[in-house]
Amino acid sequence: MDEQGSFNIRPLKISDFDSAAELLSDTTKVTGLNRVDPILGEEMPRVRDNSYIFDRFTRIYREVINGNAIAVVAEESGRLLGFCYAVGNKWPSAPHIAELRAPIIRKEDMDRGIGGELIKEIKRLAKGKFEILSLVISSDDETITKKLESIYSTQLGFVRWGLAPKFYKKDKEYYPLIFMYTFV
Repeated sequence: MDEQGSFNIRPLKISDFDSAAELLSDTTKVTGLNRVDPILGEEMPRVRDNSYIFDRFTRIYREVINGNAIAVVAEESGRLLGFCYAVGNKWPSAPHIAELRAPIIRKEDMDRGIGGELIKEIKRLAKGKFEILSLVISSDDETITKKLESIYSTQLGFVRWGLAPKFYKKDKEYYPLIFMYTFV
């Protein structure tokens, strides 16, 4: 919860699709959603159509139903503020590791602690299901990258285990990836 109003953290439901689609339809209105995939280098569209969002949502939800993922949302007065998920079985030889995807938060709701609460809930729900949560931090803003790494390490218990300097290129500039993990 926060000082600026109360929000609720709960598991993702299939009925969240419309709210999630509205949240994800325009990347300029949310934070935490990269337009360039740092691993694959794919350019993601700024405005995403319903078929793209439907495909992503159903893939995540299918993994939740199959027990391979955990997904949670933050809501306030029935309005979706953000969501986060962790997916396991990305590495067949390491089923005890889940990959945490950065929380996606509405820009107008930033700095309310929503992202941290979403991750804390993912960690809580991951106990007994996974042993380690891993994540990758990437940003084209060095200040944001440092802030995120500090928050993940000091407030959420993550440890940096690797750095790939100048790993991906966007607009003729190179940016790093920071690899982190935590035990659940």
